[in-house]
Amino acid sequence: MVEEYWLLVELKVENALLYQTNTVTKDSNVAGDSSEPMSRRIVTMSYTFKKEERLCSKRLIESLFHNGSSFVLYPYRVVFTQPGELEKDNAPAVRCILSVSKRRFKRAVDRNFLKRHMREAYRLQKAILTGFLDEHSLHLLVAFQYVGKEMLPSAQLHQRMELVLRRLKDESTKRYLEVGG
Repeated sequence: MVEEYWLLVELKVENALLYQTNTVTKDSNVAGDSSEPMSRRIVTMSYTFKKEERLCSKRLIESLFHNGSSFVLYPYRVVFTQPGELEKDNAPAVRCILSVSKRRFKRAVDRNFLKRHMREAYRLQKAILTGFLDEHSLHLLVAFQYVGKEMLPSAQLHQRMELVLRRLKDESTKRYLEVGG
């Protein structure tokens, strides 16, 4: 049996990624054979954080904190759950809320600074999670809470947000996709 490898070549085209997939066997040329056709699909990458993606409904926030699962990956605590059937219609894959404790950061300037940097880190890396959720037709409600005691640099917040989104993807796979697990 001949093993097949998928070669993914990313080409950035304006605000979209163009993936070229090519089936390559061990014996064939890695650059691709001209005899095999290349298949292409456009995946749009949106680096926005629109109003529709924000979790504003008091009822949904209440149900998130009462029925949701959580994990901590310092400096974030993440609470997540699936919305009810009515909330899934025409809704984005992820609706989230960001919060910073007033008890830990008394000055509003500090809280706003942290929320702004958390929002920016999420906005730039949300494709890690949204692509996966769209592929599996899942929807999530998510709360990102800052539980650190000191203000961390933006680069570290960005790095930890990436880890949080990857873990959230894994947790949602375990919880909502695996049957009998």
